[in-house]
Amino acid sequence: MIPTVTSQELRGVSLYACGRRVTPALRADLLRLLTALGNAEEVSEESIETATILTSSAPGLFAGILDAFARAAVRQSPELELDTARRMLAETLMGTALLLENERLDFHRLIERVATKGGITEEGLRVLDRTLPAAFDDLFAVTKAKHALLKERLQQFSRNEKGDR
Repeated sequence: MIPTVTSQELRGVSLYACGRRVTPALRADLLRLLTALGNAEEVSEESIETATILTSSAPGLFAGILDAFARAAVRQSPELELDTARRMLAETLMGTALLLENERLDFHRLIERVATKGGITEEGLRVLDRTLPAAFDDLFAVTKAKHALLKERLQQFSRNEKGDR
């Protein structure tokens, strides 16, 4: 099971994967516990590390992205206070999440609602389409390597513990 900090707001996604020995009753109990904290998503063992980046790491990653966005805005307009830019982005993020949820929009439909042909948002999206895929590919490559290192350390620790007995 992989929790998320957003559970403290009763939102977000807690991940879980069940082995062969988990009975349907145990799975149902786990699901009941996790859904009390937000959403729960069963994923395969093979995809749990990637899914962890999308759920458990994402709040920190979003905060980092928003901070960089706010700092860029202040570089463009130094009279804009950094705290103001951060507050504006946080409120916009919350409103965006509510639009996606309450109107059951997917990301593309929301983009269509905001981006007019030849407009400012469309131009900004072109920049993101050019730059973000490589950044996110790098993010997943680095986090995959970190997961592998942590697994190796855990296996080494486990081997050491078994040898000490």
